[in-house]
Amino acid sequence: MQGLQQFFTNISQFFEFLVVYYSIILGFCALISVLVLGIIMFLRKTVLADRVFAKAASWGLLILCLFCGKLKLIFETKAGWYTLGRWDLLCAHRIVSIIYIVGIFIFAAYFIYRRRRLHKFVKGLDKATTCSFDNEIRKYPGTISPFCIGCIHPIIVIPEKLDVQNALIVIKHEETHIKLGHLWIIAGYDMVRCLLWPNVFLHIAAKYIKRDLEDVCDAVTMQMNGIDPFDYGESLLANAKEIMLSRKNMKCEEGFLFAWDDNYKVLNKRIHRILERNGYDRKVVLAGGILFIMALIASIFGIKCFSYKRNNPLDISGIYSMTKMDTVVQDTEEKIVTGYDGDYIYIDGAALKEAYPDAEIEEQPLFVFVGGYYKIPGVGGGGGWGEFSASDVKDGVFRIENHDDIDVWNWMIMWL
Repeated sequence: MQGLQQFFTNISQFFEFLVVYYSIILGFCALISVLVLGIIMFLRKTVLADRVFAKAASWGLLILCLFCGKLKLIFETKAGWYTLGRWDLLCAHRIVSIIYIVGIFIFAAYFIYRRRRLHKFVKGLDKATTCSFDNEIRKYPGTISPFCIGCIHPIIVIPEKLDVQNALIVIKHEETHIKLGHLWIIAGYDMVRCLLWPNVFLHIAAKYIKRDLEDVCDAVTMQMNGIDPFDYGESLLANAKEIMLSRKNMKCEEGFLFAWDDNYKVLNKRIHRILERNGYDRKVVLAGGILFIMALIASIFGIKCFSYKRNNPLDISGIYSMTKMDTVVQDTEEKIVTGYDGDYIYIDGAALKEAYPDAEIEEQPLFVFVGGYYKIPGVGGGGGWGEFSASDVKDGVFRIENHDDIDVWNWMIMWL
C-alpha cells in the first residue's frame, strides 16, 4: 500500500514539474512571438507588400518562436530578465502555470471540435459530377464560398449552382491550395495558436496569413493552368457577388461556416493584383524557398546553441545544519566537497572547518547535498545527499555514503 502511495506521489510530482516547466518556456515563446509577429506585419506592409511569395514565406518566422523558450539571454542579461524574465516569477504561483496549460487544451479542443463539425457537415453533402483527377468534390445546395478541407483526405466544396466554366476555375484554385500544402500550413498555425494562446495578436492575424496564402494560390493557379487573369478575376467577382447577396437575403443562414469575411478594400486589392500579374520564374521561387528553409534551419540551430541544454549539471554543493535548520555552507569551487561518485561523497575536513568551525561541535547530523541538474535556472532536481556527524570530521579527506536521488522520474525529466 505504501509503495502504491509513493507511486502516485511520484506521478503527481512528475506532472507538476511538467506543468511548471512547459508553462515557463511556452510563456517565453508567446512573449517573443509578439515581437516576431510585429516584424512580420511590418514587412508585409512595407518591403514585402508587392512580393507575393516572400510575404507568405515571412510567416515561417513564427516557427523560430517555438525554440526560444530556453534562450540564455532571458536569464543571463538584464534586458532579457526585465523584459521577459518576470514571467518566470509569475509561474512560481502554481495557478498561473495550471491556467496556461489548461488554456492550451481548451484551444486545442475548440479547434478540433470546429474541424470535426465542419467535416461532418461536408460528409453530409452530395458528391459533385464535376471531374477532378485528384480530389473528392462535394456540392452545397445553396450559395456558399467554395473551400477545401482535410489535410490527409482533402475534399473540395462548391455551390451547386456554379456554372461549368467558373467551377473549373474554382476547382483548380482549391486543388492548388491542396498541392501547395496550405491546409497543413493553416493546421500548423492553429497549433501555434494553441501553444502560444496568450498572444492575442496570433488569433487576430489568422485572417492575414490566409489572405497571403490566397495571393500565392491565385498566382500559381493562373500560371500553372494558363488561366487568363480577366477570366480569373471575373470568376472571383461573381463568387463574391453571390456571397454578398446571400448574406443580404438569408442573413448568413447558409454561410455560417465560411461567410465572406474580407471587406471591399481587401477584395479590390486582390483583384488588382490578379489583373496586374506579370507571372513569376518558377526556378527563382523554388530556389528562394529552399534558401529560406535552409535559413530557418540554420537559425534554429543557432538558437539551440544559445539555449540551455536538456539537462545541465548543477556544479554546486551545500551543507545543511539540522541544529540551525539552515544551509551553513555553499561550495561552488569544490574546495569542501572535492568530488563524488555513485557510492561516496568526498569531503575535505580542513576546508570544512575553515568555512564552518562549528562542524566539530554540532550535536545533530550535518547533511551534504551534491550535484543535480537544471533544465532552466530554478527548474531542476536530482542530485545526491549524505550525512555525517561531528565525530566524522577530521583533517584530510573523508568520505560518506552518497544516496543518489536520480530515479526513473528524474531520468524522464532530464530526457525532455
